[in-house]
Parts: sequence; C-alpha cells; structure tokens
Amino acid sequence: MDYQLGKCTIDCQHGGFIQDNCSCKCAYGFSGKRCELLAKAKPFTDRSCGVINVQDDGMVSLSTFPQSRAKATFCQWLLESSDPWAVIEVDIKELGLDGEEVRPGSHCNDFLTAFGEHEQIGPIPCDGSRNVTKLRSAANWILLELRSDPYSNAKVTGPLFSYSVKRMQPVHRRHIIDLS
Repeated sequence: MDYQLGKCTIDCQHGGFIQDNCSCKCAYGFSGKRCELLAKAKPFTDRSCGVINVQDDGMVSLSTFPQSRAKATFCQWLLESSDPWAVIEVDIKELGLDGEEVRPGSHCNDFLTAFGEHEQIGPIPCDGSRNVTKLRSAANWILLELRSDPYSNAKVTGPLFSYSVKRMQPVHRRHIIDLS
C-alpha cells in the first residue's frame, strides 16, 4: 500500500526500493537490509573484486592483468563514492574479452556489464559493434561485472578501467551543475 511508504524510514541503497512492508527490494547484485552488500561476493575468483571506495582518480583490473586471466572468472567491482553528489566516470582502456569463435547471434564469449550506469547499455560487446569506451554512473556508484566463458581457449587479460569522480551539486530539482 503506497500510503505506508511515507512512514518508512529505511534508506535503500544501490537502486533498491522500499516495499509496502518497509523493507528494501534490492536491485541485481545487491543484498542486505539496505542493499548495502554485494550479493554475489562468495563466487568471486580474483582478489581485486569487491567494493572500491572512490575518492580520486584510479585504475582497476583483475589482479593478473596484464597477464591472461583464469579460464573461469567471475568478478564484480563496485566503484562507490561516499559523496552523495558524486558521479563516477569510467573509461574502458582495454576490454580484454574473448571474442574468438563466437557463437552465432552473440557479440562476445565473455560478458562485461555495467549496472547503475547512466545509459543502461547492457552487456558491452567485445566485437566493437557499439564502440563503448566510456561509462557514467547515474548516482554515486557503478557496478561492473565480468563473467568469462569457462570453455574458452583464448588467452585474454580481462578489462582495464580508469575512473574519475565528478562532483555534482544540485541547483534546482531538475538541473545539475558540474563542479569539477
């Protein structure tokens, strides 16, 4: 019942929303009472995976980069700023995904997907068909997920990202100004 939502004091994070019973319904990839946890952290296959508290500019990749990644790789990087007005910009420096002997109708054997991204583009194709090189968060976080094809024989590195924080300040309900 919608009238109850005004009585709820819980703050759902990472795209979660308040349900009628004043609990959070978490978006993909998140869990916890306020959607504050990475739901799929247990199967991470690389020590670089997890939450990255973004304060300044930086780089992120698999710990094995620039060498070949493990055959079966699952990793999520949650780039997050404690500044609620921050927007995170990500440059894809290198995709490093398996695009060899791709199944019919597919653009890649590996999947790299951004969640919480401004454009909501879905999986990023490794064949260059959409030429995605930049991502921008819709809020103060962005979740990057890599799922590799465990049956691939290709030796690929996995992605290399650079990121930066842009501080935004609201001026009006519908207008935002960039303070960078």
